[in-house]
Amino acid sequence: MSGVPGARGHTVVEHTADSAIEAWAEELAGLFEECAEAMFELMYRPNTPSPAPDIAVEATGDTTEDLLVAWLSELLYVAEVDDLALCAFVVDAMAPGRVEGTAAGLPAAAVSPSGPPIKAVTYHGLDITHDGSWRARVIFDV
Repeated sequence: MSGVPGARGHTVVEHTADSAIEAWAEELAGLFEECAEAMFELMYRPNTPSPAPDIAVEATGDTTEDLLVAWLSELLYVAEVDDLALCAFVVDAMAPGRVEGTAAGLPAAAVSPSGPPIKAVTYHGLDITHDGSWRARVIFDV
């Protein structure tokens, strides 16, 4: 996977039918934030003005992979139900099987799309590794 050890970031990965990202961070919470940011950048331009107030987001999962899929899926759900383009993410607390955080965004109509909407977070090709820093590869159904 891409990324500089010790750095934090994400990149889009070429994929034949769906959209994919790779993200990296020193801490697991940072990895979850980077994956969320990358996912929404696939759908919306990242240069958004002041986002709306924070929305609480919680997710649970048996494994780190389940937890990441649940976190990203919950963010997609919140964005869909509230018609928001989310653009700012903070993981406030992580414990085995649980993540709690906040997201902020703007009305989706106020933001320019950068790609097709994401329908779902998939387990296909999902890969999370920890070798001094955390790395993830996630494929999304568009």
